[in-house]
Amino acid sequence: MLNLHALRRVPQRLGLLAVLVLLTHPLEVVAQGFEKYKNHTEYDAYFRKYSKRFFGVGFDWHYFKAQGIAESNLNPTATSGVGARGIMQLMPNTFAEVTEKTGLIEGALDEPRWNIAAGIWYNKHQFDYWQKGRALEERLKFM
Repeated sequence: MLNLHALRRVPQRLGLLAVLVLLTHPLEVVAQGFEKYKNHTEYDAYFRKYSKRFFGVGFDWHYFKAQGIAESNLNPTATSGVGARGIMQLMPNTFAEVTEKTGLIEGALDEPRWNIAAGIWYNKHQFDYWQKGRALEERLKFM
């Protein structure tokens, strides 16, 4: 049985990979330390909405919430040492590119709604880019 409490020691870069592996591989998991996220629903509507918009109705929006947890601990004011910002830890140039390409982003990088929307759109871009000749699980890892 895997103890998620041990994942706290994993560097943040590997945290997303660890979360995605856990989500894509059936395991009996003890979610020690992660219980609080079940009740942290403030941004769930955004994760649901933009997951559905960019990936379709059947795609599990929890992938993106897990990414937000791994990237920023769902902290909308998080800033990395290299300048990535917000819940999805987007670089300002990436956010500007998404805003320009989609025409759907109506707010700022630091607004949770638009940070999540841009992050999920960017994930869709990566998901589609890695499509050719790759299985779903592999594409999720690249995304």
